[in-house]
Amino acid sequence: MKSCTVDDLKKAISDHDENVHFIDVRSVGEFEKSHIEGFINIPLGSDTKAFEKFKGTTVYLICFSGGRSDMACQALDGVGFKEVLSVKGGLLVWKVKGYPVVGG
Repeated sequence: MKSCTVDDLKKAISDHDENVHFIDVRSVGEFEKSHIEGFINIPLGSDTKAFEKFKGTTVYLICFSGGRSDMACQALDGVGFKEVLSVKGGLLVWKVKGYPVVGG
């Protein structure tokens, strides 16, 4: 399983590569309350088919603190995704660093 820091994530967002996707695996309610602009929401526990259109691209996964994104990363690794990264510390560290979010 691969991981990255929130600083790595911020750089990836600013580089804006079409082959890079950003997925928040928290619940719909958590996502609606606060998320990083440009992320889509596919909650942990969703069928891995929900991620299929991202296969063959680089995928950054985030959750609140890193646990759920680690689990999602392992699940996607298990079905053949090659470049999936879990963001260490999740949205919690992102906010501590003062990086912007949509909502609270």
